[in-house]
Amino acid sequence: MLMQEHPLSQNTPVDYDISLPNSQDHIDPTELAAYIAQMSGELAMMARNARLEIIAYFLEMVRHEAQKTGQRRRPITEIPATGT
Repeated sequence: MLMQEHPLSQNTPVDYDISLPNSQDHIDPTELAAYIAQMSGELAMMARNARLEIIAYFLEMVRHEAQKTGQRRRPITEIPATGT
């Protein structure tokens, strides 16, 4: 039995183009964390609109953790210097 694509997924805007890693490429963890944050935020909004409050809550937790992870993984060169 083949699974059909959900009709809502056809109209979802996509801002990121992240491909699966192969033997020579890799996904930047910071970029992946940003992607996960965006997608989980969109899914949380959909869940909340459908009154799936518990699912929305967990998706918001995922979004929050992905944002924190992405911020922690920024290279030191991107953190502004203080006291200079």
